[in-house]
This record gives sequence, C-alpha cells and structure tokens, in this order.
Amino acid sequence: MSREPQERIQGGRYVFAGVPNDDEGEKFFQSVRKYLHTNPECTRESVRRRWRGPGSWAGSCTRDEADSFVIYIEERTS
Repeated sequence: MSREPQERIQGGRYVFAGVPNDDEGEKFFQSVRKYLHTNPECTRESVRRRWRGPGSWAGSCTRDEADSFVIYIEERTS
C-alpha cells in the first residue's frame, strides 16, 4: 500500500527509506533539508533521520552501527 507524499508528511511516517549511510546519503539528506526550506515563510516542517541497522527496520540504532537511514518530514506543532 502506498500513500501520496502529502499524506506521508501529515501522517508522521518516513518519506524516504533505505538511504545509504555514506557520503552520498549524507549529501541527499542535506539537499532534502536545504530545498525543503527554500521559502522563508515555510519553516513548519521538521526533517529528521533515524538510523537503521543491517536487516533491522523495527527501531533506531547508533550511526556507527547503521548501514542506512530513513528520513521523516513532519509538521511542527509550535
């Protein structure tokens, strides 16, 4: 089951999954943050990442143990 991107943002689910924990993944994460906030009036979204270990999608782990990460984009409540 897939959801539209707008539903993912409002639902607090991750928008990107399986982003590699390497230089390329870091550049991608920084680009998401950069281009999400191009409009100065649009600062209501929070961009977070959660580290995932090999074969583990049930919870977060430390950055050193992770082989990938997921990116959450959520609206801030304040």
